[in-house]
Amino acid sequence: MVSGIFIQKLVHHLPSKIDVSVIAPASVDPDDELQAKRYQLHLIRYAPRRWQKLAHQPGGILVALKQHRMMYFLLPVFIVSMFIQCVRASRHTDLIHANWSINGLIAGFAGLVTGIPVVTTLRGSDINNIRASISLGIIMRCCLVLSSRVVAVSDAILQKLSCDYPIYCKKLLMIPNGVDLDLLQIPLEKQKKQKCQLLVIGNIVPNKGVSLIVDALYLLSDKKVSLNVIGDGVEKEKIKADVVRYGLSSAIKFFRFLPPKDIVKELRHADILILASYKEGRPNVVLESMAAGVPVIASDIEGVRELIKNDVNGLLFKPGNSRELSRRIDQLQNDIELRLHLARTARKFIVDNGLLWPRTGQLYAELYEDVIYSYKKACVD
Repeated sequence: MVSGIFIQKLVHHLPSKIDVSVIAPASVDPDDELQAKRYQLHLIRYAPRRWQKLAHQPGGILVALKQHRMMYFLLPVFIVSMFIQCVRASRHTDLIHANWSINGLIAGFAGLVTGIPVVTTLRGSDINNIRASISLGIIMRCCLVLSSRVVAVSDAILQKLSCDYPIYCKKLLMIPNGVDLDLLQIPLEKQKKQKCQLLVIGNIVPNKGVSLIVDALYLLSDKKVSLNVIGDGVEKEKIKADVVRYGLSSAIKFFRFLPPKDIVKELRHADILILASYKEGRPNVVLESMAAGVPVIASDIEGVRELIKNDVNGLLFKPGNSRELSRRIDQLQNDIELRLHLARTARKFIVDNGLLWPRTGQLYAELYEDVIYSYKKACVD
């Protein structure tokens, strides 16, 4: 399932001595129910299949609730079902690892009932809107209280949590997501093409700024580019209409979410990746593109700045500024040497900082051991 791909990656890169069971809400897609060899998958049904849209949709639960108000009636069933399964599964485990704050809340109460420690990983979607929502603030505070340790996937998230919730600083740490080793094998030098191939990967929702990218392409003076947009979301049809209105239908193609192996193929053929988000945690697509040697043009925002240094291993532009983005695209499409330089330095950044899934898996394994040991020691004392 697309929404949990980084969880799947982590599980596959944990040491083999760790037995893993994964609890996840079911979706509308039967293909999501395929079992994996590395772990046991427990899917939670909370409605008839065609109504199971609260999770795994572009933008997550918040977007699903905004798009379908009737989903609010399913939310209590969703939470209770997840809680019950979490309690059942934790009777046979040493630790619960929750992803996202809402699951940290559910797992936290399950851990309280069963006496099992909880680790929660927080991402950009957990903190981007927290100051604008009382309910999200309550969920976050409960998650922090009930978790033994809380992992941030970026320095920006860690700093924001430390600033907003200073009394929980001792619980906080940062473990970055990684990338697959096979991305490092993609050749840096690309075959020359008539058109520079641009790539966008992600949810097509307002925060991702896909419409801004279309505007930037319209503003290009030299339109020797093509763009593949991979993803789904509430803005997709509107943006498709804009593409037709701008006369860019031959240059911009849309695709649904692709499995990881096909994403690697897209990165292999792409010349430039564009990320125009207004808010992010630490975007995996940027990490993957840097490892694959695909030059990145991205919004100058927290989370991205941890990865991209402007004109060194990528290019940055002011969020929301379509003209500046257009200039950046124009700069790169006409400078093959600059693209190669950015590709080399970006890949070096990934390798030098150990931003690979095997290392991420090892860091989580060490955290699990520390939390379990500390919890058992506290119980004995």
